[in-house]
Amino acid sequence: MTRRQSYQQGYVSKPIPTQSGTVFKIRYRVKSADGKWNQKAETLYGLCGKKAARAVLEERIRGASFAKPEGSDLSLRGFVDAWWKPYLQRKGVKPSTKRNYDSILELHILPVFGELRIEEIVPLHIERFTQTKVALRALPTVHKCWPCGRHAPTASPPRFLAHE
Repeated sequence: MTRRQSYQQGYVSKPIPTQSGTVFKIRYRVKSADGKWNQKAETLYGLCGKKAARAVLEERIRGASFAKPEGSDLSLRGFVDAWWKPYLQRKGVKPSTKRNYDSILELHILPVFGELRIEEIVPLHIERFTQTKVALRALPTVHKCWPCGRHAPTASPPRFLAHE
């Protein structure tokens, strides 16, 4: 998967004379785990001019564009707390729907998948989870968690994560 090119330009200050020589300050933005942009600032020493400082800035921006996004080590529980619950709040989901989602998460999903990183959860995990619930004769749980019930649970995400 290729990432799109970053269109940010960043900022390079004018040369700043100091006792240890001329320095440049650069600023650019990086996306954090919560989806917000954070500004990074650095002071560059030992550069011969503003063009060299601009080259360093462009390298930092390019590195930030291809770097693993902050929060890629996010567990499912971390995702639910940082992204899912605020998303429901913004969407104005009815309290009864939110209680239903929270109940499914807390009773069934998070005890099994909560500490796994999102990248680690694969269809096999979901299939085993579903088979375990079916073996325990917990079909209502399976139907609540997966829109397609016991038929091909690996084909789609949990219903509560597919809310639109």
